[in-house]
Amino acid sequence: MFPITHGMIGWLIAQPLGTRKSRLIVTVSAILPDIDGIGAIFGTDYYARYHHTVGHNLFFGLSTSIILSLICEDKKKTLSFTLLAFHSHLLGDLFGSGEGWGIPYFWPYLKKIYELPFQFRWELDSWQNLVVTFLCVMLIIYCALKKNRTLVEIFSEQKDRMVVNIFKSWFKNEKN
Repeated sequence: MFPITHGMIGWLIAQPLGTRKSRLIVTVSAILPDIDGIGAIFGTDYYARYHHTVGHNLFFGLSTSIILSLICEDKKKTLSFTLLAFHSHLLGDLFGSGEGWGIPYFWPYLKKIYELPFQFRWELDSWQNLVVTFLCVMLIIYCALKKNRTLVEIFSEQKDRMVVNIFKSWFKNEKN
């Protein structure tokens, strides 16, 4: 699945949280497993060996979720949501990363790779991943209209207000 789609899913999961900071932390938790893709700068062999390994396991998810939730006000609630966002990443990759990209959930303790049966997986550039991304965009627009915020809040509250106002201007005639 595309990293930006993971981020959108994480941000959508974070909507029940009351602070921008907590929503940022949960969003980061949904993207962070792909840190193991940084091996690409060392070559395709390194990338193929370590992507979907170092960041895509329970130990990584627990440790990063605990560390990230410590900097938030509502630590327990944020921890729950960071773990959910982390696991949404793994689930998205199980479905939407194509052939040969299983998840070593208990790595480094067990080397077993978990994969879905072939008929349930789709390639990264598939229509299914595009549909998931499109649905995320639609839900983000819904949040703009109902909660007065979008994913842009992660980067800038001022720019987020601008984006929310644009969406509201597009849909204001729909209420009439």
